[in-house]
This record gives sequence, C-alpha cells and structure tokens, in this order.
Amino acid sequence: MGFEMLQMIISKNSTVLGAYDAEDISLPLDFEPDFYQSRIFKSAPQRIIDILSKDPVTMNNHNYGVDKTIYAANPLLPKFFDILSTNKDKKGKEFISTVEGKTAPIYALQWHPEKNPFEWDPEEVTRHSEVAVEATQYMANFFVSEARKSEHKFASSQDLSAALIYNYPATYTAHIIADFDQCYVFQR
Repeated sequence: MGFEMLQMIISKNSTVLGAYDAEDISLPLDFEPDFYQSRIFKSAPQRIIDILSKDPVTMNNHNYGVDKTIYAANPLLPKFFDILSTNKDKKGKEFISTVEGKTAPIYALQWHPEKNPFEWDPEEVTRHSEVAVEATQYMANFFVSEARKSEHKFASSQDLSAALIYNYPATYTAHIIADFDQCYVFQR
C-alpha cells in the first residue's frame, strides 16, 4: 500500500483515496501522453512499452486508489508528482497507476511488478509469461539503478551485516497470508 500512503503523505489528506474494484486483475497500462519523457520510461525499449501498454501484465490487487480529478484538485499532488499511467478497475472507474516525483527520485506504482516472477498463487491472475517477466525485469533494473545513485552508507560493516535481510528466514506463508507466497519473519 505504498502508493496509497505516498499519495496521502504528499497531499496531507487521507481523503484523496477513493474506493476501487481492482483486486486480482492484471491490466495493460494506459500511458499518459508525455510518459516517454519520464525517468522511468524514457530509456525503455519500445518492446517494453508495447508489452506494458498492450498486454495485461500489471497485477493490481487493491481496493483504494486516486482519481485524476481528485488528484488535480489537490494543491500538492500535481506539484510533486507527474502522472505516467492510469488504468480502469473492473467497473470501468479510472485510477492513477504510475507516478514519479517531478524533481525527487520518488516513484510509486499502484500495481505489483514483483508478483510476475515471484508469486505463484493459482487463485490470482498474475501473469507469468515471458513478456510479463521481461517487463518486470525492466522495472526492477530501473529501480535498482536509481537506488545505486544513493550515497547513503552504513556507518560500519557490522551495521551493514546486521541490517541484511539474509539475517531473517524466508518463510512460506501462502497458506496463511493469501497475498504473499513468502514473508521474512523478524524476531526480536
């Protein structure tokens, strides 16, 4: 629910979210006219753009979202984010699906690219095709390249080692938590 939380934080308004019927649905992205000027998509090969815009490969699993008119009416959201794509829920109601910060390297997706290669719940409509995973890999490569730009560092190698996810077991949880095949269990 990071997309939703970011919209509420930036807008300073928890009522920017509306109800949507977009649980367990895979969709192609409806790109905004200037999406190709964005940091996320300006270097994307045409093949990736075609996959994302024509194939239902973006897994949506949400009951809340942001409408473009609500978004435009908020004095803070349009100043902070550029809208890159929208989608329509099961009832045809449009919601914003991809945004990026105008100046800050902040990105938010109202869809789940991590699910295509890693989540295998047979009850969900997550696409696992070669093209779905190819598009997901593009997104992963972009986000990792952005993270590499950070100059933040741990104070010591011990602090780094203590923070690594490898310190925690990956636990199969699909039979307990329907939305996730595995979780990392943090015990203190």
